[in-house]
Amino acid sequence: MHTYRVLETSGNKVLAQSLDRVEPIWLDLGGRTKLVENEVVVVETVGSDSKPSPTETPIQCVLMASRVDPNYIGGPAPQLISHGDDDSEFVESLDSSGHDRFDVALEWMECGESTKASKAIRALLKQFPYHIDLYHHLGLIEQRLNRRDRALKYFEMGYRIGLLSLPKDFSEKLRWGFLKNRPFLRAAHGYGLALEGKGRVLEAAEVYQRILSLNPDDNQGIRYLLPSLYIAAKATYKARSILQDNYVDSMNVFSRSLLEILDGYYLEALRWFCRGLAYNIHFPSVALADIDRTPNDSRVGVSMGSPDEVSEYLAYNKTWRIASAQGFLRRAIQCKPIAERIAKALSLDTQLAERNNPDISDRSTLIDERYAIFNDKDIAAFMPELRECFLTFLS
Repeated sequence: MHTYRVLETSGNKVLAQSLDRVEPIWLDLGGRTKLVENEVVVVETVGSDSKPSPTETPIQCVLMASRVDPNYIGGPAPQLISHGDDDSEFVESLDSSGHDRFDVALEWMECGESTKASKAIRALLKQFPYHIDLYHHLGLIEQRLNRRDRALKYFEMGYRIGLLSLPKDFSEKLRWGFLKNRPFLRAAHGYGLALEGKGRVLEAAEVYQRILSLNPDDNQGIRYLLPSLYIAAKATYKARSILQDNYVDSMNVFSRSLLEILDGYYLEALRWFCRGLAYNIHFPSVALADIDRTPNDSRVGVSMGSPDEVSEYLAYNKTWRIASAQGFLRRAIQCKPIAERIAKALSLDTQLAERNNPDISDRSTLIDERYAIFNDKDIAAFMPELRECFLTFLS
């Protein structure tokens, strides 16, 4: 068996270079390859134990193993510059010509010309094999083409190149506010999401934890992804730690409610559930609908407080579909304090949406009335009644 670094891929063939840096050769792997540039492969030649030598005819090989490992690219990894006591930033590695070519590739991406964009970026990789943003955008292209395995590898390569650049004793931050850090943070985020898509949730959680440690300001919303991963992995103590260490807001309020359901703290779950309804009143109707939605991959995103936001959240939080969570929801919305307030909130939302030219003071009154529903003061007022009602269902 022999070990190579992939330089180029073309259908079922790869241009590869042995790790001792001899002249590259073409290898025929007998089927369309999912390998990516700079991936390390172990192959066995068909019908021969000798090491393949350079030839114009591709060498017939069987792929035995592969891994994403930028250590064998050669040359210096991206450098960091320090900004004060606690912050670092990656140094740009593209020259002016490379920037111009990359900009053209990005324009092709915007126009939906994925093949042209991919060809241009992969050509740039030959000259700038350590450039993280090239791998990140190739991952996006492969994702768009529904080639998820290749997308994962490109994101992983960008992520691992970034880690390779960090000194062994690195303790500084790579904050989003420094623009040259964003390609690495985006590649890491893409890698985590790709791992999730493969069901490798604990690996994804490890990547997300690394992102949070490097960019604690969390401009990417990583703190909203971690609790659901740990809940899905039945590591509720880790989910609780994340929710306690970070401010619980927006849809993560429902994750806290789910966590209390799973641990059997139903009254605390009710309290967090009601707080969640103050943020998105559509949660129970969407969560109880017999529909599974896939995550929204569009760039437009979803509106906060909308049914689509609930669908997006549930796509990554499937534990809400289990019997105990569904039973909790059904019992909760049958309790009079919750049922009445949901109906009133939806009615007020309709009135506010229909008033195109409302009297300002009247509209202001409606808004105040709407946002008084399920606020902390309101919850405290009806909690004794809710407790009695809910416990009746449990008995």
